[in-house]
Amino acid sequence: MSALANLGQPLETDHSDASGKADPTVAELKGGLQSKGAKSSYASKVELVAACKSAKIRFVLSVRGHADFAAKKSAAKEKAAAAKAKEKEKAAAAKAKEKEKAAAAKAKEKEKVAKAKEKEKAAKAKEREAAAVLKEKEKAAQKATKALAAAQKAAGGPAKRPLDGAAPAAKKARAAAPKAPGDFRAMMASLPPAHGPALREVARGTAQWLHCESLAKTALHAVHEVVNPFLWRSFDAACTNLRHRNHGAANVKSLFHGTSGYDARRLCLGQVGFDPRVAGPGFYGTGAYFAEKAAYSLNYASAAPPGSPFAGRKQLIIADVAVGDYFNYGKAIDRSLSRPPQKAPSGKAAEVEFQDAPLYDSVKGGPHGGSCMFVVYLPSQAYPRYLVTL
Repeated sequence: MSALANLGQPLETDHSDASGKADPTVAELKGGLQSKGAKSSYASKVELVAACKSAKIRFVLSVRGHADFAAKKSAAKEKAAAAKAKEKEKAAAAKAKEKEKAAAAKAKEKEKVAKAKEKEKAAKAKEREAAAVLKEKEKAAQKATKALAAAQKAAGGPAKRPLDGAAPAAKKARAAAPKAPGDFRAMMASLPPAHGPALREVARGTAQWLHCESLAKTALHAVHEVVNPFLWRSFDAACTNLRHRNHGAANVKSLFHGTSGYDARRLCLGQVGFDPRVAGPGFYGTGAYFAEKAAYSLNYASAAPPGSPFAGRKQLIIADVAVGDYFNYGKAIDRSLSRPPQKAPSGKAAEVEFQDAPLYDSVKGGPHGGSCMFVVYLPSQAYPRYLVTL
């Protein structure tokens, strides 16, 4: 059927806007078509049909455009809501992670504090154990000394000597008794000129061992007595000179020395000893430094080298130091020193140097870091008496 055949039929009802009202253009065309009726010419009817079709197309396109816009707007709104929800979820996750991280850090700090307390507790227990061992050894030394005195007293009486060749109690006690400096001096003097330097192991529990532990105030792993005739002759001559200068007082002290990265064994067996020329400048200039407390010298102690029976263990030197007449700086510091200061009649260091003014023999300073220290500027004023391994 042609388009003209439909002219007498009612117009379709889908020509309405979104509110349900008839499209004005279509209604107008419908009215015009009905008013003309059969009287309308063929051309007019054709025009009306074309106009109706055009209006319908425009209306449909308009409705579709509104629908697409609404759909796009709804999609954009949903996308924005999803992005907002995602951002909120991300922020919540970050907050939870930060909270978890803070809790982990707090737990770690708590664990660290607990470990530190446990370590401190263990150190105190070890210190108490070492003190108890040292006390027992001191008791043993006192007992040995009493036994020596009793044996010496008995030796002067009618007591019979043993016939089986076994060592008497007096001999055992004498071996355990501490050696006086004079004994060491006599022993060194009796050595042949060709005798080289050596380290003599000190037996655990003997008076010499206990003497070293009482000086160090800690338990020791090994003790060796240094026998170095070359260094001893130099030290003994320095002591003699100091005694002449200071009315018989060389003022020899047992002090501690850490070798700061240098093998302590090589120093003990060498021919130079404590050489101030290779020492770095300290609180009192360029000199050989010795501390009253072993704990201070441990900061500068060197470990025994690989290949040694004590590899990896720290070693200190207990030195005999002839400090003579020393100048006490207290806590004051003078890094410019390369020798002891000159003496002044007031008992203070001379502010102006005089050619004939005598020098102090050494200087004392501190306490620094919990210990006083002595500094000598001549290698001959110190002798490495013991090498102790901790």
